[in-house]
Amino acid sequence: MGFGDSEDSFHPPSIVPFQGCGQGNGAGPPIWVSVSSVIIQMMTAMGFGFECLTAIDSHLLTAQCFCFVDDTDVIEAGKSVEQSGEDICHSVQQAASMWAGGISATGCAINPEKSFWWLIDFGWDSREGKWRFRRTPQLLPDNNNNN
Repeated sequence: MGFGDSEDSFHPPSIVPFQGCGQGNGAGPPIWVSVSSVIIQMMTAMGFGFECLTAIDSHLLTAQCFCFVDDTDVIEAGKSVEQSGEDICHSVQQAASMWAGGISATGCAINPEKSFWWLIDFGWDSREGKWRFRRTPQLLPDNNNNN
């Protein structure tokens, strides 16, 4: 979801101390890469993220997040196919808290109005012999079947 073009452009601040690089600043993207790359490395060191073996040649693929300019999608996944979405909720919260803490350490903050999450999980459909996306009612604790 995009939030549109900014109505304002960057102007050097008249207040001190100045924090951040300012909306519309042409140096904003490289500054964000410099800051976020350190936080991404921190997330990697703490064991957060996603990893799997590629289907054809079994190469290890890892990812901690997807970033575009100043927007980031943090990824947290189960360590095996045996783990359900419900099983990893605690580690998902830890990953979100770690990312927010890293952002806070840089002097910035997460914008709650732009922050949201999705639980994407699969369940085995034994009738069709296929993995399927689990629907919302199947993710509720008192209806934990995989149909």
